Amino acid sequence: MRSAIVVTAVVLALGVGIGLSQAGGKPKHQHGVPVKHVTQSVSIPAGDVNGQIAFCPKGWKATGGGATGDGSGFPLLVNSGLVGNRGFEAIIVNDGESVARMNVQVACVKSTKKTRARMVTKGDLRADLETRVAQLRLGR
Repeated sequence: MRSAIVVTAVVLALGVGIGLSQAGGKPKHQHGVPVKHVTQSVSIPAGDVNGQIAFCPKGWKATGGGATGDGSGFPLLVNSGLVGNRGFEAIIVNDGESVARMNVQVACVKSTKKTRARMVTKGDLRADLETRVAQLRLGR
C-alpha cells in the first residue's frame, strides 16, 4: 500500500512539473487575426466643443474604439461610435477653464471579403462630424 502511495505521489509531481514548465511557454492555440490601433488627438478650448475621427489604414476595417483624456481641462464625451467602415469618432465638450486634449482611438482588423462594407469617404465623414460639432456649439 505504501509503495502505491509513493508511486502516485511521484506521478503527480512529474505531471504537475511538466504542466508548469509548459505553462510558461508559447500558447499552443492562437488566432492569427492582426489588429492595429490608430490614435488621433484633438484639443478642445475651454468652454468649447470639438470632435475627431481616427481612421483605419486602407484595407483595414474598424471594429471599435474609444476616447481618453490626457488629464488636462475638463472634457466630457458627448457622443462616440463607429463611422463608415474605417473610422471611430468622438465629440467632446470642455466645461473646464483650460484647454483639454483627448485621444480618439480606433481598433482595426485586416479587411477580407466578409468584412468589407459600403465605402464612405473620409471627407463625407469629417463634414458630417463638423456639422454636428457646429450644431452643439450653437446650442451652448
